[in-house]
Amino acid sequence: MNYLDGTEKVLKADKSNTVVDVRNVALAHILGYENKDASGRYLLIGGNVLASEVCSILREKEPQNANIPKESAEELRPASSSTLFSCAKATKELGIKFVSPKEQVLATYESLKHHGLLPK
Repeated sequence: MNYLDGTEKVLKADKSNTVVDVRNVALAHILGYENKDASGRYLLIGGNVLASEVCSILREKEPQNANIPKESAEELRPASSSTLFSCAKATKELGIKFVSPKEQVLATYESLKHHGLLPK
């Protein structure tokens, strides 16, 4: 919301966020319950998205919104994009196909818009 309503006018850091779509979490619960061979824990991570990428996605969706940050306070150093996790068990045993971070940002945007929570 801060990127859409002008609360955060300039990116202070290019933070990396690890995200998962709630639809993937719900599906994993159902598939885990239905699959008799499912056991243990399953890591559910849809990916990583940088703050600058979120702003870029939002600018594509809402190009007229001047509140979305276009610049940073200083040169942003991207967070490490090294993969520190593996969701192979969930993909292989449950058949989960994760929603991409871009799709997650767009779905969140549409949900906020649908529920009247975006600034006018």
